[in-house]
This record gives sequence, C-alpha cells and structure tokens, in this order.
Amino acid sequence: MYSSVINIINNGARIKFCRDYWVHGFPTLESVALAPIPQDMINMATNQFISISGEWNWSSFPHLLPQDVLNTIACIEPPRVDQGPDQYAWDLEPSGNFTVKSAYLKLISLDSTNMLHIWKKIWKCQTTQRIRFFLWSMAHDSIMTQSQRMRRHFITSDVCSRTNNATPKWKAPNEGWIKFNVDGSHCPHTDSSSCGGIARDNNGTWILGFAHRIGRSNSFQAEAWAVWSALRIAKDRNWPKVIIETDSFVVMQMIQQGCPNPHPLDFLFRKIRSLMNTWNSIVINHSGKGNGKQVIVRLAPPLKGKLKINCDGAYADLGKVAGVGVLVRNWKGHVVDGFSRRVKDCSPLMTEALAIEAAVECVENLAIISNIDLAKRRLPDVSFNFVGRCCNKATNWLAKAALGRICPVDWVCAPPSSLACILASDKLGDRAGIG
Repeated sequence: MYSSVINIINNGARIKFCRDYWVHGFPTLESVALAPIPQDMINMATNQFISISGEWNWSSFPHLLPQDVLNTIACIEPPRVDQGPDQYAWDLEPSGNFTVKSAYLKLISLDSTNMLHIWKKIWKCQTTQRIRFFLWSMAHDSIMTQSQRMRRHFITSDVCSRTNNATPKWKAPNEGWIKFNVDGSHCPHTDSSSCGGIARDNNGTWILGFAHRIGRSNSFQAEAWAVWSALRIAKDRNWPKVIIETDSFVVMQMIQQGCPNPHPLDFLFRKIRSLMNTWNSIVINHSGKGNGKQVIVRLAPPLKGKLKINCDGAYADLGKVAGVGVLVRNWKGHVVDGFSRRVKDCSPLMTEALAIEAAVECVENLAIISNIDLAKRRLPDVSFNFVGRCCNKATNWLAKAALGRICPVDWVCAPPSSLACILASDKLGDRAGIG
C-alpha cells in the first residue's frame, strides 16, 4: 500500500527527485529513466532542480526521462521556500484523503483469483436460480437494458415504456459556440491512462479530435488532463465561445471550487482556472446522467484603465425581425454605456455583423466624450450643468429646427419670431430668478 501514498511538493527539501514517488503514475523517476541516472543526482532533493527564476531547470533532466513523464512534471508547481515542509496525500482518492473503502478495493484488486471467488459465491448462494442468473449477468455487465436491446436491433427505440424517457443524447450548442466533449480512460491491468475529445459546431459537424496517452495514473487524473488538453487546443485556435463537457462531476467541482490542500493536482487545476480567465465565454458542463449541469460562465474583465465592449445579435425567424445589443463596462465591471435597438430584416449572420457595427459606433461615441473631457481639462473655467427642458427651450427649438431644416442661416442676427419670443421669455425668467 506504500505505493498509494504520494508526496506533495511544497519546499522540496525532503522529497528526493529520483527516488521518491511525487510524479503521478510513476513510482519513481529512477524506475522509468531512459538512461542510468548519474550518481551525483540519485539522492538530490527536488528543490535542487530549480532555476534561478524559480521554474523547473529543464536543462538538467529532460534527456533522462520519457516525454509523458516530462508532461506530468510540467503540471506540478516547482518547490518554493515559503511553502513550508513537504506533505503526503492518498493517491487513490480525488480528494487526496485516506479512506478505508479505497484501501480495501486496492487490496482485493491485488488478488488475481478474486473474480473466481465472486463467480463461486454467486452460483453457490442460497437463492433461486433466477436470482443467481441475474447476479451473474450483472457481474458481467450484460443486463439487457433498453439501450442494449436497441443496439442488438431487438427494438427500434430506447424510450422506456414506463417513464417515456430516452437515453440522453448529445445536445448541439447554440450558433457561434463550439462544444468539446472530453473523457478519460484508465486500464487497471496496465495501470495506464489516456484521454481524448472531439469538437463539434452547432450543426454537429466534426471540427477536430485528439487522443493523448498520459501514462500511469488513475481515472480521475485522466479526466482532469482531458479538460486541460481541450482548453489548450481551444485557446491555440482562438475559439471565442467554447463549451466543454465532461462526465466527471468531481473534476467539475474542483474546477469551480478548487482543490483541498494538499492535493497532487492542485497546480493543474489552478492552471485550468487561470487559462479559463482569459476567455470571454467559457462553459464547463457535466454530461452525466440527467441534464448537464452548467458550472462556469466567466466574463474576463479588461485591463485596468481599459473598457470592454460586448455585442450580440438576436434573430427571430418567425416575423423575420432582428435586434442588436451593445454593453460597455470598465475593468471593475461597472456599466459605462450601451444600447439596444431593432435593425432591418436580415439573416442571423448579418445580424451579428450589424451588432459589431453598432459596437464600433459606440466606440466612436466614446471617443467624442473623451475629446470633450480633454477639452474640459484644458479649459478649467468651463463648467457643465444640467437644466430641465423648461429652462432650455431656445436650444431645443434650434435642435428641432435643424431636424426639420427650417432654421435660417442668419438666425443669430435676425432670430425668427418664434425663437425671439422664447428668448424674450428667458430674459423675463432670469429677472424672476428662473433658470
């Protein structure tokens, strides 16, 4: 059972780089080395493999280890002096805490004749033959469920006759989004794991896929690596709106809430959350039984002193109507400007293009406001006040006259009679203390 206890690096002073178990899936680095490790490195602590900048010293050991081992080390945070002493964690539980159940399952898995004992117990148990056959079928995972009956062409639909519920199927994302379905797999016979995923658009069209061998690890680590691999691929391709679906609820929770301390994959989950913070729209879904549970939809704020403009279009095929919305926020998340309006009849793609055009228009308006602000700073004696419409009738008349193109060119020297009446009224109001 000693192999199930993994070392968690903090300051790296106690853990030996080559002879202790601290890299997931690899008992010791000495046992998987590609070449004999020099004697002066055998007993060196992990904190002796750090560069001056505090990162792993990649010039000292990569030539000695396989690539999958190096990939795993890259996701482990290097030791730091201020982190305190190194710790231990239980490698058989996602939480890193010891449980009797996981230890028991590990012990019985070491017995190669254990399955033979199970078959003997099933056929010798004191019950009816019908129940014994059911237990035997369940142990072989061959219960004739609706989905298996449909797969063997016994029926044409997998809908349950009692609940009218069909087997959950893949759900396409909304237009403009890309969905990444990921999964991890663990083989107990070889104690090795791998992960894979596929990306599809809103029409279900295949975009790409990936399959990576991780090495020796457990199923939980494989699920976490699958999410990390999908995030890196999506980021490299600059996809703006991404949904990642995983069937591991524990991985989903740790992405949302963080890992318990200490935890072997804490550094990997922090890298996942850090990468997610660079997106405008990123969603992690649980694709297990029932409805997928949405966990994270995160808006990345702009840099300090900057503004972020989000725009979107909405199109209703019924009635052929469309609308656009623009929202401007600062780095604190406060709304600075924005608007919502209907646009001319068009297609969904054209609606999105008009939304971008509206966002550009908003940028131009903000530039005008910025110019006014600069002018105000250059003229300290100029002030801006708000007055009601009743005290601003003259300029309101000018604005409406410009709208109707009825304002004469020489209105300053010879105001029209209607404007002259308003100006005379303003003079009386000024004497009376109005305005």
